[in-house]
Amino acid sequence: MNRPRHVIARGFTLIELMIAIAVVGVISVVIYQLFDTTSQNFREVTELAHLNSRVRFATESLRNQLQAAGSQATPDSDLDDWVAPEPLGGVRIAGLIPYPGWQNDTTQLPLPIADANPKVSFDGIVVMGAYDFPLSFELSGLEGASPRDGHIHPNTRGIMKLLGQDLFMNGMTATAPAMDAATRDTLAVGATGTNWTARLLRLTDRQGFMQFVHPLSLDTTGEDYFAVSLPGDSTTLGPMFKGGPGAGVFGLDSLPEGDVGYDAGLIDAYWFHVVPDSANPNVMSLVRDRLCAAEVAARGLNGGFVPATALADACPGGERERTVIASYVADFQVWFDCADADGKVEAATWHYQWERNDHVAGDCMDAAAPDPGRVRAGHIRLALHTKTERTDQRHIQFEDAAGAVCNPDDYTCDDLRVDAAVLRTYDFFPRSEGAAQVVVMQTDFEIVNFVNRNTR
Repeated sequence: MNRPRHVIARGFTLIELMIAIAVVGVISVVIYQLFDTTSQNFREVTELAHLNSRVRFATESLRNQLQAAGSQATPDSDLDDWVAPEPLGGVRIAGLIPYPGWQNDTTQLPLPIADANPKVSFDGIVVMGAYDFPLSFELSGLEGASPRDGHIHPNTRGIMKLLGQDLFMNGMTATAPAMDAATRDTLAVGATGTNWTARLLRLTDRQGFMQFVHPLSLDTTGEDYFAVSLPGDSTTLGPMFKGGPGAGVFGLDSLPEGDVGYDAGLIDAYWFHVVPDSANPNVMSLVRDRLCAAEVAARGLNGGFVPATALADACPGGERERTVIASYVADFQVWFDCADADGKVEAATWHYQWERNDHVAGDCMDAAAPDPGRVRAGHIRLALHTKTERTDQRHIQFEDAAGAVCNPDDYTCDDLRVDAAVLRTYDFFPRSEGAAQVVVMQTDFEIVNFVNRNTR
Protein backbone atom coordinates (compact mmCIF):
# COMPACT_ATOMS: atom_id res chain seq x y z
CA MET A 1 0.00 0.00 0.00
CA ASN A 2 1.43 3.26 -1.11
CA ARG A 3 1.52 6.06 1.44
CA PRO A 4 1.33 9.68 0.31
CA ARG A 5 4.53 11.62 0.55
CA HIS A 6 4.58 14.90 2.47
CA VAL A 7 6.56 17.61 0.66
CA ILE A 8 8.05 20.03 3.09
CA ALA A 9 8.33 23.61 1.53
CA ARG A 10 11.39 25.43 2.81
CA GLY A 11 11.86 29.25 2.64
CA PHE A 12 14.94 31.45 3.00
CA THR A 13 16.50 31.48 6.35
CA LEU A 14 17.13 34.82 8.03
CA ILE A 15 20.84 34.48 7.41
CA GLU A 16 20.29 33.78 3.70
CA LEU A 17 17.95 36.75 3.42
CA MET A 18 20.46 39.06 5.10
CA ILE A 19 23.24 37.84 2.80
CA ALA A 20 21.04 38.40 -0.27
CA ILE A 21 20.14 41.91 0.88
CA ALA A 22 23.80 42.70 1.52
CA VAL A 23 24.81 41.43 -1.93
CA VAL A 24 22.05 43.43 -3.62
CA GLY A 25 23.03 46.47 -1.60
CA VAL A 26 26.66 46.22 -2.60
CA ILE A 27 25.71 45.78 -6.25
CA SER A 28 23.36 48.78 -6.02
CA VAL A 29 26.05 50.93 -4.46
CA VAL A 30 28.54 49.92 -7.14
CA ILE A 31 26.01 50.62 -9.90
CA TYR A 32 25.12 53.98 -8.34
CA GLN A 33 28.76 54.95 -7.98
CA LEU A 34 29.45 53.97 -11.57
CA PHE A 35 26.41 55.93 -12.71
CA ASP A 36 27.31 58.93 -10.54
CA THR A 37 30.92 58.91 -11.74
CA THR A 38 29.84 58.56 -15.37
CA SER A 39 27.24 61.29 -14.94
CA GLN A 40 29.72 63.59 -13.20
CA ASN A 41 32.35 62.96 -15.87
CA PHE A 42 29.78 63.65 -18.57
CA ARG A 43 28.77 66.91 -16.90
CA GLU A 44 32.41 67.88 -16.49
CA VAL A 45 33.28 67.11 -20.11
CA THR A 46 30.26 69.11 -21.27
CA GLU A 47 31.13 72.02 -19.00
CA LEU A 48 34.78 71.98 -20.08
CA ALA A 49 33.70 71.98 -23.73
CA HIS A 50 31.50 75.02 -23.11
CA LEU A 51 34.29 76.63 -21.11
CA ASN A 52 36.73 76.13 -23.98
CA SER A 53 34.29 77.82 -26.35
CA ARG A 54 33.79 80.75 -23.97
CA VAL A 55 37.47 81.35 -23.34
CA ARG A 56 38.24 81.11 -27.05
CA PHE A 57 35.48 83.56 -27.98
CA ALA A 58 36.46 86.00 -25.22
CA THR A 59 40.17 85.90 -26.07
CA GLU A 60 39.61 86.34 -29.80
CA SER A 61 37.18 89.20 -29.21
CA LEU A 62 39.57 90.97 -26.86
CA ARG A 63 42.52 90.42 -29.18
CA ASN A 64 40.65 91.88 -32.16
CA GLN A 65 39.73 95.01 -30.24
CA LEU A 66 43.20 95.56 -28.81
CA GLN A 67 44.76 94.86 -32.18
CA ALA A 68 42.52 97.55 -33.70
CA ALA A 69 43.68 100.21 -31.23
CA GLY A 70 44.16 103.48 -33.07
CA SER A 71 42.54 102.09 -36.23
CA GLN A 72 40.39 105.19 -36.81
CA ALA A 73 42.58 107.54 -34.81
CA THR A 74 46.29 107.42 -34.05
CA PRO A 75 48.54 105.17 -31.95
CA ASP A 76 50.05 108.25 -30.32
CA SER A 77 49.55 111.85 -31.45
CA ASP A 78 52.93 112.83 -29.95
CA LEU A 79 54.70 110.50 -32.38
CA ASP A 80 52.35 110.63 -35.37
CA ASP A 81 53.51 113.04 -38.07
CA TRP A 82 50.00 113.10 -39.54
CA VAL A 83 48.29 114.59 -36.50
CA ALA A 84 48.13 118.39 -36.38
CA PRO A 85 49.43 119.04 -32.84
CA GLU A 86 48.59 122.72 -32.44
CA PRO A 87 44.80 122.65 -31.90
CA LEU A 88 44.89 119.96 -29.27
CA GLY A 89 46.04 122.34 -26.57
CA GLY A 90 48.08 119.77 -24.71
CA VAL A 91 45.52 117.01 -25.26
CA ARG A 92 47.14 113.79 -26.36
CA ILE A 93 45.30 111.13 -28.38
CA ALA A 94 46.58 107.56 -27.97
CA GLY A 95 45.32 104.14 -28.96
CA LEU A 96 46.44 102.40 -25.74
CA ILE A 97 46.38 104.09 -22.35
CA PRO A 98 47.77 102.60 -19.13
CA TYR A 99 46.68 103.96 -15.77
CA PRO A 100 47.94 103.61 -12.19
CA GLY A 101 47.23 100.07 -10.99
CA TRP A 102 46.36 98.76 -14.44
CA GLN A 103 48.24 95.55 -13.69
CA ASN A 104 47.80 92.90 -11.00
CA ASP A 105 44.75 94.34 -9.26
CA THR A 106 43.36 92.10 -6.50
CA THR A 107 41.00 94.55 -4.80
CA GLN A 108 37.92 92.96 -6.38
CA LEU A 109 38.50 89.53 -4.82
CA PRO A 110 36.70 88.74 -1.54
CA LEU A 111 39.20 87.83 1.18
CA PRO A 112 38.43 84.07 1.41
CA ILE A 113 38.94 83.69 -2.33
CA ALA A 114 42.01 85.93 -2.36
CA ASP A 115 43.55 83.91 0.48
CA ALA A 116 42.87 80.63 -1.31
CA ASN A 117 44.30 81.91 -4.62
CA PRO A 118 47.14 84.23 -3.64
CA LYS A 119 48.70 84.48 -7.10
CA VAL A 120 45.50 85.49 -8.89
CA SER A 121 45.35 89.07 -10.18
CA PHE A 122 43.61 91.06 -12.89
CA ASP A 123 44.88 93.56 -15.45
CA GLY A 124 43.00 96.28 -17.29
CA ILE A 125 43.64 98.56 -20.25
CA VAL A 126 41.99 101.57 -21.93
CA VAL A 127 41.73 101.37 -25.72
CA MET A 128 40.76 104.11 -28.17
CA GLY A 129 39.56 103.19 -31.66
CA ALA A 130 36.40 102.92 -33.75
CA TYR A 131 34.55 99.65 -33.33
CA ASP A 132 30.86 100.48 -33.43
CA PHE A 133 31.32 102.39 -36.70
CA PRO A 134 34.47 101.04 -38.36
CA LEU A 135 33.65 102.70 -41.67
CA SER A 136 34.61 106.32 -42.18
CA PHE A 137 32.07 108.66 -43.73
CA GLU A 138 31.98 112.10 -45.32
CA LEU A 139 31.34 115.31 -43.40
CA SER A 140 30.78 118.17 -45.83
CA GLY A 141 29.70 121.78 -45.84
CA LEU A 142 31.77 123.23 -42.99
CA GLU A 143 30.23 126.65 -43.19
CA GLY A 144 29.11 129.54 -41.06
CA ALA A 145 30.79 131.38 -38.24
CA SER A 146 32.22 129.60 -35.20
CA PRO A 147 30.75 127.24 -34.14
CA ARG A 148 30.34 125.86 -37.65
CA ASP A 149 27.96 123.22 -38.93
CA GLY A 150 28.95 120.21 -40.98
CA HIS A 151 26.52 118.12 -43.00
CA ILE A 152 26.19 114.33 -43.35
CA HIS A 153 24.23 113.90 -46.57
CA PRO A 154 22.06 110.87 -47.51
CA ASN A 155 24.40 109.35 -50.06
CA THR A 156 26.85 106.45 -50.23
CA ARG A 157 29.62 108.58 -48.73
CA GLY A 158 27.48 110.04 -45.93
CA ILE A 159 24.50 108.69 -44.03
CA MET A 160 24.31 105.46 -46.02
CA LYS A 161 27.95 104.67 -45.32
CA LEU A 162 27.57 105.59 -41.66
CA LEU A 163 24.65 103.19 -41.33
CA GLY A 164 25.81 100.52 -43.79
CA GLN A 165 26.92 97.17 -42.44
CA ASP A 166 28.14 95.87 -45.79
CA LEU A 167 31.84 96.66 -46.12
CA PHE A 168 31.57 96.59 -49.92
CA MET A 169 28.35 98.67 -50.03
CA ASN A 170 26.63 96.07 -52.22
CA GLY A 171 23.17 96.97 -53.46
CA MET A 172 23.23 100.60 -52.30
CA THR A 173 21.96 103.27 -54.61
CA ALA A 174 23.83 106.48 -55.22
CA THR A 175 21.31 108.67 -53.42
CA ALA A 176 18.80 107.91 -50.70
CA PRO A 177 15.18 109.03 -51.13
CA ALA A 178 14.12 112.31 -49.58
CA MET A 179 13.71 111.98 -45.82
CA ASP A 180 10.84 113.29 -43.77
CA ALA A 181 11.27 114.19 -40.10
CA ALA A 182 10.33 110.72 -38.84
CA THR A 183 12.83 109.02 -41.18
CA ARG A 184 15.58 111.42 -40.13
CA ASP A 185 14.92 110.75 -36.45
CA THR A 186 14.95 106.98 -37.01
CA LEU A 187 18.22 107.14 -38.95
CA ALA A 188 19.73 109.43 -36.33
CA VAL A 189 19.13 106.83 -33.63
CA GLY A 190 20.73 104.17 -35.80
CA ALA A 191 23.67 106.37 -36.68
CA THR A 192 24.51 107.63 -33.24
CA GLY A 193 23.02 105.22 -30.72
CA THR A 194 22.75 106.60 -27.21
CA ASN A 195 26.39 107.68 -26.91
CA TRP A 196 27.07 110.05 -29.79
CA THR A 197 28.44 112.65 -27.37
CA ALA A 198 30.77 110.13 -25.69
CA ARG A 199 32.85 109.79 -28.86
CA LEU A 200 35.41 111.95 -30.61
CA LEU A 201 34.99 112.95 -34.23
CA ARG A 202 38.11 112.48 -36.35
CA LEU A 203 38.45 114.73 -39.41
CA THR A 204 41.19 114.45 -42.04
CA ASP A 205 42.05 117.57 -44.04
CA ARG A 206 43.20 117.66 -47.64
CA GLN A 207 46.85 117.38 -46.64
CA GLY A 208 46.14 114.19 -44.68
CA PHE A 209 46.44 115.71 -41.20
CA MET A 210 44.01 114.36 -38.62
CA GLN A 211 42.07 116.52 -36.20
CA PHE A 212 39.90 115.41 -33.28
CA VAL A 213 36.74 117.26 -32.35
CA HIS A 214 34.49 117.22 -29.26
CA PRO A 215 31.78 117.77 -28.11
CA LEU A 216 29.43 116.78 -30.90
CA SER A 217 25.89 118.00 -31.38
CA LEU A 218 23.63 116.32 -33.94
CA ASP A 219 20.69 118.18 -35.46
CA THR A 220 18.21 116.29 -37.63
CA THR A 221 16.03 119.24 -38.57
CA GLY A 222 17.68 119.81 -41.95
CA GLU A 223 15.92 119.02 -45.20
CA ASP A 224 17.59 115.73 -45.96
CA TYR A 225 20.81 115.64 -43.95
CA PHE A 226 22.21 115.50 -40.43
CA ALA A 227 23.75 118.74 -39.21
CA VAL A 228 26.78 118.31 -36.94
CA SER A 229 27.56 121.38 -34.88
CA LEU A 230 31.31 121.67 -34.35
CA PRO A 231 32.71 123.51 -31.32
CA GLY A 232 34.46 126.84 -31.66
CA ASP A 233 37.97 127.18 -33.07
CA SER A 234 39.40 128.25 -29.73
CA THR A 235 38.20 125.25 -27.75
CA THR A 236 40.60 122.50 -26.66
CA LEU A 237 39.13 119.95 -29.04
CA GLY A 238 37.89 122.31 -31.71
CA PRO A 239 38.65 122.15 -35.45
CA MET A 240 41.60 124.01 -36.93
CA PHE A 241 40.95 125.96 -40.12
CA LYS A 242 43.45 127.18 -42.67
CA GLY A 243 45.12 130.38 -41.68
CA GLY A 244 44.21 129.96 -38.04
CA PRO A 245 46.70 129.94 -35.15
CA GLY A 246 49.35 127.32 -35.83
CA ALA A 247 47.55 126.04 -38.92
CA GLY A 248 49.40 127.78 -41.72
CA VAL A 249 48.61 126.29 -45.11
CA PHE A 250 46.99 123.14 -43.73
CA GLY A 251 43.75 122.67 -41.84
CA LEU A 252 40.10 122.62 -42.82
CA ASP A 253 38.53 124.86 -45.45
CA SER A 254 35.40 126.85 -44.76
CA LEU A 255 33.88 128.10 -48.00
CA PRO A 256 30.65 130.04 -48.36
CA GLU A 257 29.14 127.42 -50.65
CA GLY A 258 29.94 124.67 -48.14
CA ASP A 259 30.72 122.05 -50.78
CA VAL A 260 34.03 120.81 -49.33
CA GLY A 261 33.88 117.28 -47.88
CA TYR A 262 36.22 115.59 -45.40
CA ASP A 263 36.79 112.03 -44.35
CA ALA A 264 35.43 111.53 -40.83
CA GLY A 265 35.24 108.74 -38.28
CA LEU A 266 33.83 108.24 -34.78
CA ILE A 267 36.38 107.39 -32.09
CA ASP A 268 35.34 105.18 -29.18
CA ALA A 269 37.13 104.77 -25.86
CA TYR A 270 36.73 101.50 -23.93
CA TRP A 271 37.98 100.21 -20.60
CA PHE A 272 38.61 96.46 -20.38
CA HIS A 273 38.83 95.24 -16.78
CA VAL A 274 37.59 92.60 -14.31
CA VAL A 275 34.78 93.25 -11.82
CA PRO A 276 32.66 91.11 -9.45
CA ASP A 277 29.45 89.83 -10.99
CA SER A 278 26.42 91.85 -9.88
CA ALA A 279 24.47 88.70 -8.99
CA ASN A 280 27.31 86.76 -7.35
CA PRO A 281 30.30 88.67 -5.92
CA ASN A 282 32.30 85.43 -5.80
CA VAL A 283 32.29 85.32 -9.61
CA MET A 284 34.59 87.65 -11.55
CA SER A 285 33.61 88.99 -15.00
CA LEU A 286 35.74 90.55 -17.72
CA VAL A 287 33.80 93.59 -18.97
CA ARG A 288 34.10 96.42 -21.46
CA ASP A 289 32.95 99.82 -20.21
CA ARG A 290 32.48 102.71 -22.60
CA LEU A 291 34.37 105.83 -21.53
CA CYS A 292 33.93 109.50 -22.39
CA ALA A 293 36.55 109.83 -25.13
CA ALA A 294 37.12 113.54 -24.47
CA GLU A 295 37.87 112.84 -20.79
CA VAL A 296 40.28 110.07 -21.78
CA ALA A 297 42.05 112.34 -24.27
CA ALA A 298 42.32 115.19 -21.76
CA ARG A 299 43.45 113.18 -18.71
CA GLY A 300 44.49 109.72 -19.86
CA LEU A 301 48.24 110.29 -20.23
CA ASN A 302 48.71 113.08 -17.74
CA GLY A 303 49.27 110.91 -14.66
CA GLY A 304 46.79 109.83 -12.01
CA PHE A 305 44.09 108.97 -14.56
CA VAL A 306 41.25 106.92 -13.02
CA PRO A 307 39.03 105.31 -15.71
CA ALA A 308 36.15 104.88 -13.27
CA THR A 309 35.77 108.67 -13.16
CA ALA A 310 35.62 108.94 -16.97
CA LEU A 311 32.72 106.62 -17.78
CA ALA A 312 30.49 107.55 -20.72
CA ASP A 313 28.08 109.55 -18.57
CA ALA A 314 30.95 111.94 -17.75
CA CYS A 315 30.19 113.40 -21.20
CA PRO A 316 27.01 115.52 -21.47
CA GLY A 317 24.31 113.26 -22.88
CA GLY A 318 26.41 110.11 -22.48
CA GLU A 319 25.00 106.99 -20.88
CA ARG A 320 26.79 104.19 -19.06
CA GLU A 321 27.33 101.14 -21.23
CA ARG A 322 28.81 97.83 -20.10
CA THR A 323 29.35 94.66 -22.12
CA VAL A 324 30.28 91.38 -20.40
CA ILE A 325 32.97 89.59 -22.38
CA ALA A 326 33.44 86.56 -20.10
CA SER A 327 32.35 85.35 -16.67
CA TYR A 328 34.01 83.02 -14.16
CA VAL A 329 37.40 84.65 -14.69
CA ALA A 330 40.22 83.06 -12.73
CA ASP A 331 43.05 85.23 -14.04
CA PHE A 332 43.51 87.96 -16.64
CA GLN A 333 46.86 89.28 -17.83
CA VAL A 334 47.61 91.70 -20.68
CA TRP A 335 51.05 93.09 -21.45
CA PHE A 336 52.90 94.69 -24.34
CA ASP A 337 56.32 94.72 -25.97
CA CYS A 338 57.89 98.13 -26.52
CA ALA A 339 60.39 99.30 -29.10
CA ASP A 340 63.47 101.14 -27.94
CA ALA A 341 64.97 104.19 -29.64
CA ASP A 342 66.59 101.93 -32.24
CA GLY A 343 63.37 100.06 -32.95
CA LYS A 344 64.48 96.86 -31.23
CA VAL A 345 61.63 94.90 -29.65
CA GLU A 346 62.03 92.41 -26.85
CA ALA A 347 60.88 88.90 -27.79
CA ALA A 348 57.54 87.70 -26.46
CA THR A 349 57.52 85.51 -23.36
CA TRP A 350 55.10 82.65 -22.96
CA HIS A 351 53.79 82.43 -19.39
CA TYR A 352 52.11 79.17 -18.44
CA GLN A 353 51.92 79.46 -14.65
CA TRP A 354 50.17 81.82 -12.23
CA GLU A 355 52.73 84.48 -13.07
CA ARG A 356 52.22 88.22 -13.16
CA ASN A 357 53.60 90.17 -16.08
CA ASP A 358 54.87 93.37 -14.50
CA HIS A 359 56.05 96.27 -16.56
CA VAL A 360 59.33 97.66 -15.38
CA ALA A 361 59.54 101.29 -14.35
CA GLY A 362 60.39 103.55 -17.24
CA ASP A 363 59.16 101.37 -20.12
CA CYS A 364 56.59 102.63 -22.62
CA MET A 365 53.57 101.35 -20.64
CA ASP A 366 54.68 102.70 -17.29
CA ALA A 367 51.66 104.73 -16.12
CA ALA A 368 53.97 107.24 -14.43
CA ALA A 369 55.45 108.29 -17.79
CA PRO A 370 53.56 106.47 -20.58
CA ASP A 371 54.82 106.35 -24.13
CA PRO A 372 52.30 104.01 -25.79
CA GLY A 373 53.38 104.89 -29.31
CA ARG A 374 56.38 102.60 -28.73
CA VAL A 375 54.15 99.53 -28.36
CA ARG A 376 54.70 96.96 -31.09
CA ALA A 377 53.14 93.69 -29.87
CA GLY A 378 50.55 92.60 -27.33
CA HIS A 379 49.92 89.49 -25.27
CA ILE A 380 46.74 88.27 -23.59
CA ARG A 381 46.34 85.42 -21.13
CA LEU A 382 42.80 84.67 -19.98
CA ALA A 383 41.91 81.89 -17.53
CA LEU A 384 38.30 80.88 -16.87
CA HIS A 385 37.14 78.33 -14.33
CA THR A 386 34.20 75.95 -14.29
CA LYS A 387 30.93 76.96 -12.62
CA THR A 388 31.06 74.08 -10.16
CA GLU A 389 33.72 72.57 -7.94
CA ARG A 390 34.36 68.84 -7.85
CA THR A 391 34.69 67.45 -4.36
CA ASP A 392 37.27 64.92 -5.56
CA GLN A 393 39.36 67.67 -7.19
CA ARG A 394 41.96 68.96 -4.77
CA HIS A 395 42.94 72.59 -5.09
CA ILE A 396 46.50 73.03 -6.33
CA GLN A 397 48.20 74.93 -3.56
CA PHE A 398 50.28 78.05 -4.02
CA GLU A 399 53.28 79.03 -1.92
CA ASP A 400 53.34 78.77 1.82
CA ALA A 401 54.61 81.55 4.06
CA ALA A 402 58.20 80.53 3.36
CA GLY A 403 57.70 80.64 -0.40
CA ALA A 404 57.75 76.87 -0.84
CA VAL A 405 55.26 75.23 -3.20
CA CYS A 406 53.27 72.51 -1.47
CA ASN A 407 52.08 69.19 -2.76
CA PRO A 408 48.26 69.43 -2.61
CA ASP A 409 48.19 66.08 -0.83
CA ASP A 410 50.88 67.00 1.63
CA TYR A 411 50.29 70.25 3.49
CA THR A 412 53.57 69.88 5.40
CA CYS A 413 55.43 70.71 2.17
CA ASP A 414 57.87 67.85 2.74
CA ASP A 415 57.22 66.66 -0.79
CA LEU A 416 57.64 69.64 -3.10
CA ARG A 417 56.15 69.84 -6.57
CA VAL A 418 57.64 72.49 -8.78
CA ASP A 419 54.62 72.43 -11.10
CA ALA A 420 52.03 72.93 -8.36
CA ALA A 421 51.48 76.57 -9.34
CA VAL A 422 50.42 75.74 -12.90
CA LEU A 423 47.04 77.16 -13.93
CA ARG A 424 44.95 74.06 -13.22
CA THR A 425 42.52 74.69 -10.38
CA TYR A 426 40.75 77.64 -8.77
CA ASP A 427 39.00 77.73 -5.41
CA PHE A 428 36.05 80.12 -5.36
CA PHE A 429 34.32 78.34 -2.48
CA PRO A 430 37.22 78.09 0.01
CA ARG A 431 34.96 76.89 2.85
CA SER A 432 33.78 73.90 0.79
CA GLU A 433 35.69 70.80 -0.21
CA GLY A 434 36.92 70.64 -3.77
CA ALA A 435 38.07 72.99 -6.53
CA ALA A 436 37.07 74.22 -9.95
CA GLN A 437 39.04 73.34 -13.04
CA VAL A 438 40.67 76.05 -15.16
CA VAL A 439 40.95 76.51 -18.92
CA VAL A 440 43.64 78.92 -20.11
CA MET A 441 44.19 80.57 -23.47
CA GLN A 442 47.02 82.88 -24.45
CA THR A 443 47.45 84.81 -27.66
CA ASP A 444 50.26 87.01 -28.95
CA PHE A 445 49.66 89.58 -31.67
CA GLU A 446 51.32 92.40 -33.56
CA ILE A 447 49.64 95.81 -33.42
CA VAL A 448 50.01 96.74 -37.07
CA ASN A 449 48.69 100.31 -36.73
CA PHE A 450 51.47 101.14 -34.27
CA VAL A 451 54.19 99.51 -36.33
CA ASN A 452 53.20 101.29 -39.54
CA ARG A 453 52.40 104.74 -38.14
CA ASN A 454 54.94 105.35 -35.38
CA THR A 455 58.30 104.71 -36.96
CA ARG A 456 60.36 107.36 -35.24
